[in-house]
Amino acid sequence: MLSTILAGICLLLLVVYLFLIWPYDYWQKRGVNGPKPLPFVGNYLSTLTLKRNIVLDIQDIDKKSDFIFGNNPFMLTGDEWKERRAEVTLGLTMNRIKNVFPVTEKICKSMVEYIAQQSLMASKVGINANELSLRFTCEVVTDCVLGVKAEAFTNESSVILEKTKNIFEQTPTFKIYSILHGLFPWIQKYKKVNFVPKPIEIFFVDLMQNVLSMRKAQIEEGINVDRADFLNYMLHLQDKKNLDLKELTAHTMTFLLDGFLTTANVLSHCLLLLGRDSKRQQILREEITENLKNINDFEKIMDLPYLDASIHETLRLFPPVSFNLKMCTEPAELENSNGHKLHVEPGTAIVIPTLAIMTDENHYENPLSFVPERFLNGGLKRYKEQGLFLGFGDGPRICLGMRFALAQLKTALVEIIRNYYVHINPKTRQDNKFDPIYFMLRLDGGIWLDFEKLIK
Repeated sequence: MLSTILAGICLLLLVVYLFLIWPYDYWQKRGVNGPKPLPFVGNYLSTLTLKRNIVLDIQDIDKKSDFIFGNNPFMLTGDEWKERRAEVTLGLTMNRIKNVFPVTEKICKSMVEYIAQQSLMASKVGINANELSLRFTCEVVTDCVLGVKAEAFTNESSVILEKTKNIFEQTPTFKIYSILHGLFPWIQKYKKVNFVPKPIEIFFVDLMQNVLSMRKAQIEEGINVDRADFLNYMLHLQDKKNLDLKELTAHTMTFLLDGFLTTANVLSHCLLLLGRDSKRQQILREEITENLKNINDFEKIMDLPYLDASIHETLRLFPPVSFNLKMCTEPAELENSNGHKLHVEPGTAIVIPTLAIMTDENHYENPLSFVPERFLNGGLKRYKEQGLFLGFGDGPRICLGMRFALAQLKTALVEIIRNYYVHINPKTRQDNKFDPIYFMLRLDGGIWLDFEKLIK
């Protein structure tokens, strides 16, 4: 009797095991080599071990359970994506970005003053560059998009800053759910978990309501009628599309979600790489001082070649998103270097390894070194045309906020580099090991910098 029970248990375990591994030869049958998947976790063992970074595989977010994130163009498909992209693109024209440039410039000066104050405290570990960069992007995005102050560079606690930090703080429950969803997609029919935590969603919905009421009252009083910012654009869109508050919040959160952490991530890592390379930092400083003198000019800042190259080289080495997940929508045939052809059927999920492509030694000389020069004199254009630079993605679904992000980054770097020598604090690690548990790519242990005031 006991032996029969044990045999039955073993048979059941075998059936479960076979059920879990049966799809694992999908790519092997199609001639695509890769690591052997493991039961339960596939090739994503790190989601359990936390020994190396893995960007969470967020897919099929239900818009009813996670309305704000589910309505981000990044998550939408088909006609919904086309409509939302068109709407958001009109809110991010270069002319609109230029119109809010004085706001960005003013915040940059506040950031420089903040650095001076923090440097006077003479902390042995220096200034936390991740925190500094997030304060900057939080202040810029909040002011440029909503027309309100985040007060991120004051001594007072900034509620908006704290809520921003919590947007992407995922709970263990969410991580476990993500793993289970990958194994059993049908689980979302019975249980859904928000990517944006519910309290954070409520906070931003309330903030939007207050901001909209304030702006409408100002317009009625003849104030801010012609302010060419994103909020005025969203108000016009609301009238045109008859959007309710939650829909308007979802639209606006596209600017906020895409502009807070990703841009801060790039800024902090660019300061890291420039701090490690005093020679190249000086080349950038000379370019800034020679072309800008004492007056900031939007067009000139956007056209500084070495500044542009430094940012794109940072994106190559530390892309905020290490891979992109795409869905095949029509039959395609791909051919690899040995001539083998792969037929990709519609509905197939494709992972594009962004970081791996941009650090491939077959395409980039000294791929792990910070060499902005590789992107000068048309270099960036060549790499993009070859599909080898994906810092902002590529194709129709390239990052909608790319121009706004570049404007933020360039203005911030101009103000910092022409006012300070950036040095690496000993607390900062010397290699490029990634944080194993953070959902985006960032240096493990944090980025700690010392700022030496530039004598003019």
